[in-house]
Amino acid sequence: MSEKSVNVILRLRPPLRKDERDDLFEVDKTSILDKTSAIRYQFNAVYDKDCSTDEIHDECVQPIVDAALKGFHGTIFAYGQTGSGKTHTMNGNRGNPGIIRQMIQLVFQRISQDMTARQYLLRMSYLEIYCEKITDLLWEEAGADRGRSKGGLEVRDDPHTGIPFIQDLREEVVTCVGDVMRWLELGESRRRTGSTAMNERSSRSHAIFRLIIESKDGDGAVTMSHLNMIDLAGSEKVHQTKAEGQTMKEGIEINLSLSSLARVIKQVTEQRPGTHVSYRDSKLTRILQNAIGGNSSTLILCAIAPGDREESLSTIRFATTAKSVKNKPSKNEILTEAAMMKRMQHEIAELKEKCAKLQAEKGTAEELEERRRLLQAINEKFLSGTAASQTREIKKKNRAAAELRRYTCAPSFAAPSLSSPGGGGDSTDGGDLSGGLFGRHQLHVSTLADGDSDDESQLTHHRRVAFADPPPPPLSPPPPHEVQSWADVCCQTETPPPPPPPSEESSSE
Repeated sequence: MSEKSVNVILRLRPPLRKDERDDLFEVDKTSILDKTSAIRYQFNAVYDKDCSTDEIHDECVQPIVDAALKGFHGTIFAYGQTGSGKTHTMNGNRGNPGIIRQMIQLVFQRISQDMTARQYLLRMSYLEIYCEKITDLLWEEAGADRGRSKGGLEVRDDPHTGIPFIQDLREEVVTCVGDVMRWLELGESRRRTGSTAMNERSSRSHAIFRLIIESKDGDGAVTMSHLNMIDLAGSEKVHQTKAEGQTMKEGIEINLSLSSLARVIKQVTEQRPGTHVSYRDSKLTRILQNAIGGNSSTLILCAIAPGDREESLSTIRFATTAKSVKNKPSKNEILTEAAMMKRMQHEIAELKEKCAKLQAEKGTAEELEERRRLLQAINEKFLSGTAASQTREIKKKNRAAAELRRYTCAPSFAAPSLSSPGGGGDSTDGGDLSGGLFGRHQLHVSTLADGDSDDESQLTHHRRVAFADPPPPPLSPPPPHEVQSWADVCCQTETPPPPPPPSEESSSE
């Protein structure tokens, strides 16, 4: 597993009326110069006040999205002081879409281009961390406010993988761009905000939007990944924000959480064998554990304000430290025995074809014989020991996976319906969670097709065609309130056929 450095980029927001100066820094494509100290800092990319969010998305975000569609986890988060433009960059608005909205459009565009080769299943969740309490922003049951009245949702560790997950977090199946946008806007409307002297609409919580992508190829192999888009609340100082009462307490909690993040990043960069990394110091660092030194491709976007040199230098120092973080991204794939055998058969066929081509090439008899012998040895290796040993390993992994829920899912909670926001959620609208995987989601796709725009309807049509393939052999229905995934289905063993009904002769006797 190869190591990959975290990508760190800077964005200098345009000057505002409150900024006394806007000439403290000089920016080029990959560096920023502090004119006061004459120190130049190097990063993967630096964007000046005239750049657009589209440029950042196309140059930095798109590679992470493409990798996620191939089964690699991806995380993008925005860091900086309050009022530096983080939320504008991540969320934007309808007229000027931010990174999250452009990412959603790109995911469905890529899926529509690849629909003939793979099947896709997408789910999303949206949460906030407010004063160290995790709240589900998609929970909409009447009279409930998920996570706010109970002290917040809990972060648990998967006993086998050790990767944290949020217990009881709601996940929604999404099938078109409009579907995701409706849930996204619902979550944004519930996020806590406030007004300070530094920012009229200041985010008072960290918001984490997660898109879970599962896909299956013709051989039956399933890849799964999740894209985490995180808008961090900005660091702030009381003498600048003029905050009082609850707003001041929120600022203290935000600063403590960001300090824990900076401390963890520093510990990861200086980590030696046997040293401890304090991921458990805050909810944010526990959730980001896989993105900081783990199995993920990570992009850190640091936003700075041109008129505040002290806070901007603090952000630049954070970004400089984060550049040294090394992650180990790897493809997340589940291979059943049948999928592995199909894949090996394809490889063997390619080797045979290559062997035939080599035999047809000109060369001495000894050279041709040597090539044939080598390829034949590879063939025999696949057909004998390798296939058997890999099959045994697959059986062991699949048995373990079948006993536990995948860590990208909520293990103990399922939403009462799969309908879109505002829907009834009854059994005729796709709310029935019983039945097979393909049937449930195909029904959900059909209910969304009529109300979508032309582009979204086209994507929905492609999804309906994909899900309309012949269903797999019948599986036993899932337990109540448990959402299955392809990973779960692939790991299940075939159930024995039911006993034949008694004949008339035996019944008469």
